[in-house]
Amino acid sequence: MKWNVALLFAGIVLFPSADVFAQQPGSVQYNTVTLPAMMAAQRSGRLAPPSDRWGAIAIGEGQAYGWMDKAGSEDEAKAAALTDCRAKGGGDCVVETVFANACAVLAAGSAGHIIASAPPAERTLDKTTKRALRRCGPDCKVVREGCALPGG
Repeated sequence: MKWNVALLFAGIVLFPSADVFAQQPGSVQYNTVTLPAMMAAQRSGRLAPPSDRWGAIAIGEGQAYGWMDKAGSEDEAKAAALTDCRAKGGGDCVVETVFANACAVLAAGSAGHIIASAPPAERTLDKTTKRALRRCGPDCKVVREGCALPGG
Protein backbone atom coordinates (compact mmCIF):
# COMPACT_ATOMS: atom_id res chain seq x y z
CA MET A 1 0.00 0.00 0.00
CA LYS A 2 2.86 2.36 0.82
CA TRP A 3 4.37 1.68 -2.60
CA ASN A 4 1.12 2.61 -4.37
CA VAL A 5 0.95 5.95 -2.56
CA ALA A 6 4.63 6.59 -3.27
CA LEU A 7 4.18 5.79 -6.97
CA LEU A 8 1.09 7.99 -7.20
CA PHE A 9 2.96 10.85 -5.52
CA ALA A 10 5.99 10.39 -7.80
CA GLY A 11 3.73 10.31 -10.86
CA ILE A 12 2.08 13.57 -9.92
CA VAL A 13 5.28 15.38 -8.99
CA LEU A 14 7.64 13.98 -11.60
CA PHE A 15 5.24 13.65 -14.55
CA PRO A 16 2.75 16.51 -14.48
CA SER A 17 0.13 16.68 -17.23
CA ALA A 18 0.80 18.56 -20.43
CA ASP A 19 -1.71 21.24 -19.36
CA VAL A 20 0.76 22.49 -16.76
CA PHE A 21 3.27 23.30 -19.47
CA ALA A 22 0.65 24.63 -21.89
CA GLN A 23 -0.22 27.57 -19.63
CA GLN A 24 3.33 28.91 -19.36
CA PRO A 25 3.94 32.56 -20.34
CA GLY A 26 4.82 32.81 -24.00
CA SER A 27 2.94 29.66 -24.97
CA VAL A 28 0.00 29.75 -27.38
CA GLN A 29 -2.39 28.57 -24.67
CA TYR A 30 -1.34 31.21 -22.12
CA ASN A 31 -4.40 32.95 -20.64
CA THR A 32 -6.73 30.63 -22.58
CA VAL A 33 -9.60 29.20 -20.64
CA THR A 34 -11.42 26.20 -22.03
CA LEU A 35 -14.38 24.90 -20.13
CA PRO A 36 -15.27 21.21 -20.42
CA ALA A 37 -18.92 22.00 -21.17
CA MET A 38 -17.84 24.41 -23.92
CA MET A 39 -15.75 21.74 -25.63
CA ALA A 40 -18.66 19.29 -25.54
CA ALA A 41 -21.02 21.85 -27.04
CA GLN A 42 -18.54 22.69 -29.81
CA ARG A 43 -18.20 19.01 -30.68
CA SER A 44 -21.98 18.68 -30.88
CA GLY A 45 -22.23 21.81 -33.05
CA ARG A 46 -24.54 23.71 -30.72
CA LEU A 47 -22.14 26.65 -30.37
CA ALA A 48 -21.03 26.65 -33.98
CA PRO A 49 -21.06 30.07 -35.62
CA PRO A 50 -23.85 30.70 -38.10
CA SER A 51 -23.01 29.60 -41.60
CA ASP A 52 -22.17 32.04 -44.35
CA ARG A 53 -25.02 33.43 -46.41
CA TRP A 54 -24.25 34.28 -50.02
CA GLY A 55 -25.70 36.67 -52.56
CA ALA A 56 -25.05 37.50 -56.20
CA ILE A 57 -26.17 40.01 -58.80
CA ALA A 58 -26.22 39.21 -62.52
CA ILE A 59 -26.67 41.81 -65.26
CA GLY A 60 -27.94 41.17 -68.78
CA GLU A 61 -28.86 43.05 -71.95
CA GLY A 62 -31.81 45.39 -71.80
CA GLN A 63 -31.09 46.35 -68.19
CA ALA A 64 -32.34 42.97 -66.99
CA TYR A 65 -30.88 41.82 -63.73
CA GLY A 66 -30.92 38.75 -61.53
CA TRP A 67 -30.73 38.77 -57.76
CA MET A 68 -30.12 36.22 -55.02
CA ASP A 69 -29.38 37.04 -51.38
CA LYS A 70 -30.31 33.87 -49.50
CA ALA A 71 -27.99 31.22 -50.90
CA GLY A 72 -25.99 28.75 -48.86
CA SER A 73 -22.95 28.82 -51.16
CA GLU A 74 -21.26 31.04 -53.70
CA ASP A 75 -22.07 28.68 -56.59
CA GLU A 76 -25.73 28.51 -55.57
CA ALA A 77 -25.93 32.32 -55.43
CA LYS A 78 -24.35 32.73 -58.87
CA ALA A 79 -26.60 30.11 -60.49
CA ALA A 80 -29.76 31.61 -58.97
CA ALA A 81 -28.84 35.16 -60.03
CA LEU A 82 -28.16 34.00 -63.61
CA THR A 83 -31.46 32.08 -63.71
CA ASP A 84 -33.35 35.11 -62.39
CA CYS A 85 -31.70 37.39 -64.97
CA ARG A 86 -32.60 35.06 -67.86
CA ALA A 87 -36.16 34.68 -66.56
CA LYS A 88 -36.55 38.46 -66.79
CA GLY A 89 -35.57 38.40 -70.47
CA GLY A 90 -31.92 39.28 -70.05
CA GLY A 91 -29.60 38.14 -72.79
CA ASP A 92 -25.94 37.40 -72.16
CA CYS A 93 -26.42 37.55 -68.39
CA VAL A 94 -23.17 37.78 -66.43
CA VAL A 95 -22.60 37.64 -62.67
CA GLU A 96 -21.27 41.08 -61.80
CA THR A 97 -20.79 40.73 -58.06
CA VAL A 98 -20.92 38.14 -55.32
CA PHE A 99 -21.25 38.98 -51.63
CA ALA A 100 -21.18 36.95 -48.44
CA ASN A 101 -22.42 38.00 -45.01
CA ALA A 102 -22.92 41.52 -46.35
CA CYS A 103 -25.43 43.84 -47.96
CA ALA A 104 -25.59 44.91 -51.59
CA VAL A 105 -27.40 47.52 -53.64
CA LEU A 106 -28.21 47.60 -57.35
CA ALA A 107 -28.75 51.11 -58.70
CA ALA A 108 -29.60 52.05 -62.28
CA GLY A 109 -29.59 55.25 -64.27
CA SER A 110 -28.85 56.52 -67.74
CA ALA A 111 -25.28 55.22 -67.46
CA GLY A 112 -26.51 51.67 -66.78
CA HIS A 113 -26.42 49.48 -63.73
CA ILE A 114 -24.05 50.28 -60.90
CA ILE A 115 -23.48 47.81 -58.11
CA ALA A 116 -22.06 48.54 -54.69
CA SER A 117 -21.64 45.81 -52.14
CA ALA A 118 -20.74 46.39 -48.52
CA PRO A 119 -17.71 44.89 -46.82
CA PRO A 120 -18.70 42.15 -44.35
CA ALA A 121 -17.95 44.32 -41.32
CA GLU A 122 -20.41 46.99 -42.47
CA ARG A 123 -23.55 44.86 -42.92
CA THR A 124 -25.80 47.89 -43.38
CA LEU A 125 -27.77 49.10 -46.36
CA ASP A 126 -27.50 52.79 -45.52
CA LYS A 127 -23.81 53.28 -46.39
CA THR A 128 -24.03 50.82 -49.28
CA THR A 129 -26.97 52.68 -50.81
CA LYS A 130 -25.24 56.06 -50.48
CA ARG A 131 -22.09 54.64 -52.09
CA ALA A 132 -24.05 53.13 -55.01
CA LEU A 133 -25.97 56.33 -55.71
CA ARG A 134 -22.83 58.45 -55.46
CA ARG A 135 -21.02 56.22 -57.98
CA CYS A 136 -24.01 55.97 -60.29
CA GLY A 137 -24.85 59.64 -60.74
CA PRO A 138 -27.61 62.16 -60.16
CA ASP A 139 -30.36 60.39 -62.15
CA CYS A 140 -29.92 56.98 -60.49
CA LYS A 141 -32.48 55.10 -58.51
CA VAL A 142 -32.13 52.04 -56.30
CA VAL A 143 -33.49 49.06 -58.20
CA ARG A 144 -32.89 46.40 -55.58
CA GLU A 145 -31.21 46.14 -52.21
CA GLY A 146 -30.80 43.40 -49.68
CA CYS A 147 -28.54 41.60 -47.27
CA ALA A 148 -27.13 38.10 -47.25
CA LEU A 149 -26.60 37.71 -43.53
CA PRO A 150 -26.33 34.51 -41.45
CA GLY A 151 -29.61 33.56 -39.87
CA GLY A 152 -31.50 35.83 -42.24
